[in-house]
Amino acid sequence: MKKSSVQMLAKIIVSILGIILVGWLLYRSPSVREIVVSGAGRMGAPAVGYLRKVATTDDDIKVRQQAMVALQDMNADAVPPLLEALGDEDAEVRKEAAFVLCTLGGAQAKQAVPNLIDSLKNDSAPMVRRFAARALGRARPSAQEAVAALLVSLKESEAIVRANSAEALSVICYLAEADADGIIPALIEALEDSGGSVRQEAAEGLGRIGPRANAALPALAKALQDPEFEVRTEAKEAIERIQRNFSPPQKMKAN
Repeated sequence: MKKSSVQMLAKIIVSILGIILVGWLLYRSPSVREIVVSGAGRMGAPAVGYLRKVATTDDDIKVRQQAMVALQDMNADAVPPLLEALGDEDAEVRKEAAFVLCTLGGAQAKQAVPNLIDSLKNDSAPMVRRFAARALGRARPSAQEAVAALLVSLKESEAIVRANSAEALSVICYLAEADADGIIPALIEALEDSGGSVRQEAAEGLGRIGPRANAALPALAKALQDPEFEVRTEAKEAIERIQRNFSPPQKMKAN
């Protein structure tokens, strides 16, 4: 081989190695990996495996979050990496996983019900527990799977978790037609909660349940005097929804 040819080959090899090195150095930047993940999300099915791996293994929280969102946007089965992310040591990653499961809802979120219940009961971060509660409401689980845990979280220390638990309980009761005997009394009691957002969600939830919540009418009438405008508004609308299709049983005529 001629010397000129060897020199040319050497230059080509050096150039290729340089490109690889630059690419490697660039990919080490989280902002570049976010761009790559975003682009992969537009590739469709061929990128699902890559995105699942990034969602659970990348050392940057924002990159993992971006991968979760990309999987969600693709309507891919994002549940396996999300379940793993629910156990991540970083609370922000756990929160993002619970939030994505909340937005997925339906059959995909239903796969995560046991993990979401565990997060609701045991996660140390209020925002994770909050989105776990909301996701349970959207997963349409059977009452026995989620209601017990949500009834407990309806009395926990963080108002934002109590509020989302109230919402989830009413959604489960409405969509799954769960046993209302345990849910409605709990929501009526929540109308007296110290947190305005909890009282608001309780009132809205009772209205969502509709005529089956007729036992809540006295408590909702009392809530019309609540100091917070949003609570009064939801109480008024709830009363209207319950009464719209509710006919109280007529008294039996005396013979």
